[in-house]
Amino acid sequence: LPAAQPIRHVLLDALPVTEPELTDFASEQIEEIAPTELPMQPLEFNGEIHAGNFALRSAAQVDDWARRIDSLRIGGLMRLFLLNSSVTLAGSELNLQVANSQRHLDSERNRQQLAQVLSESFGQPLVVDVQFVDTVPSSPQMLQQHIDAARRRYVQQVLEQDPALSALRTEFGAEWLSDSLEVF
Repeated sequence: LPAAQPIRHVLLDALPVTEPELTDFASEQIEEIAPTELPMQPLEFNGEIHAGNFALRSAAQVDDWARRIDSLRIGGLMRLFLLNSSVTLAGSELNLQVANSQRHLDSERNRQQLAQVLSESFGQPLVVDVQFVDTVPSSPQMLQQHIDAARRRYVQQVLEQDPALSALRTEFGAEWLSDSLEVF
């Protein structure tokens, strides 16, 4: 008798994989997202994580633009577009610098929706100007990547300095596999 395959594999092989080309912000379903709970004392991030700011997990805890994006009732595509941007507000003109990687989401209809959502958020009619650039170092997405990397470095440092773990490493001749560390 041939070896039976798990049912899971047979079912997965039978299902066609289709990826819709949805790049229109209006096509998305909007879900309520719980706002990030902020600690009582303000956190600061200067590129390093330490015991005093280890509670920092989200860019929205230290960045006004990230916090505003988190508060918007928008779908994932618009959220992704905005998370990869930086903003400058001068009067009624809002300038967005957006990473080139998000250019495929740019359309006149999406820009109109951006203007409407952002005007409501800022409480005034806005003219939204979008400029695409190679990278946006001050975007919430980049800030989040820096926070995640700094948290990982801090946890690794704490673990390496722990006497009990150092004794185990010595006793068993073990080494840290830096890629195996997950920080939540």
